[in-house]
Amino acid sequence: MQVGDKIVIKSAYTQKRDLPFDVNNKSVAVMKLKAKGTIIENKQDGRRVSVKWDKPWEKPKKWFFLQYRGTINKVERKDDDWVYGALLDFTFNDIEQDYDKFLTYPYWANRYDIDIENEEDYEENNEVKIYTKENVLQEVFIEEDFYNNLLNVLKRKKNIILAGAPGVGKTFMAKRLVYSLLGKKDDKYIRMVQFHQSYAYEDFVMGYRPSENGFVLKTGIFYNFCQIAQSDRENDYFFIIDEINRGNISKIFGELLMLIEANYRDEEIILSYNGKNFAVPNNLYIIGMMNTADKSLAVVDYALRRRFSFFKIKPAFEDGSFKEYQKKLENDYFNKLVNLLIKLNHEISDDISLGEDFCIGHSYLCNLNKDICTRDLLKEIAYYEILPILREYYFDDLDKVSYWQDEFEGIFDNETK
Repeated sequence: MQVGDKIVIKSAYTQKRDLPFDVNNKSVAVMKLKAKGTIIENKQDGRRVSVKWDKPWEKPKKWFFLQYRGTINKVERKDDDWVYGALLDFTFNDIEQDYDKFLTYPYWANRYDIDIENEEDYEENNEVKIYTKENVLQEVFIEEDFYNNLLNVLKRKKNIILAGAPGVGKTFMAKRLVYSLLGKKDDKYIRMVQFHQSYAYEDFVMGYRPSENGFVLKTGIFYNFCQIAQSDRENDYFFIIDEINRGNISKIFGELLMLIEANYRDEEIILSYNGKNFAVPNNLYIIGMMNTADKSLAVVDYALRRRFSFFKIKPAFEDGSFKEYQKKLENDYFNKLVNLLIKLNHEISDDISLGEDFCIGHSYLCNLNKDICTRDLLKEIAYYEILPILREYYFDDLDKVSYWQDEFEGIFDNETK
């Protein structure tokens, strides 16, 4: 809290009767705002601030639909979400809450079974980016049964890991899976971090960091995100960890390795740094991505494996949705390159020193359209992205490298443009 910050005293609860709008006899989240003022001093003891209070309202103001259950919450305007600006205007500028705008917003309309007469116009005018299972199946190149399994296991287990070689679209898939669960593209409910060998508990949970006056105890990204999820139990939150097997899991999670287990959600333990109770909320889900091609990292300790469910992500060149994408491009060079990569992946899978964990992923050929999918672009991808990987795979077999280089040249250099 900084000097000059605005501050409000509130309480949070739900209300069902005597509402100023109709929500089909359902309960609505409410915040009662009791007083507002400006911070004039921070005592720097972690507990007290001095406040200059404004003239009190004649009676507390009620804000509906969105509430904060946490003791202290920071609210800022966001360019991509009008709700927070509306709350600030209601609180500090005495602008009345527009109930109709909330009730016609798809999230609350679905929650209270309210029909939106023209939902397409609403989405266009308010930039609501609806995202469904159908969008996932179009963009990610997975079968519907696989998607359903992912969804069901994540809801039950709370933690999953997408494992596969580089280029199979693990990160892309993770975010689209989350968007489909949210029903919209909204990164507000997502945090993402990448583990590495130096990543530690102090970065993830909390630890002492140098400051002008010595060292100060600071909370980490996972701790802070848990607090956000804890204060908003009406919504689900998703923590995505890229390269999860690159970090020292026991070192990073510490005592939280127990709390992330589905059966221990919302159970509190005392953290070693600050001596306070802490819990991982039940509405927070963890999705990890694991690179299986790097065998020096692919072994994950059993404590982590017991708390996560693992899904193997494979190249999608022969998947039905990828074939539809391929068909729309209408490009002979693309077709030949895909056929060659399918052949290459079969050989890699059969190679006892490699195996399917080293197959070439389909993401090298994603996000193309007719205008940009040219012979020169595909040649660049083949020569400067895929062939270098093969040179690493077969560093001790130059004849095999030469063979596959000739195969790629057969697509691009033995024909006229």
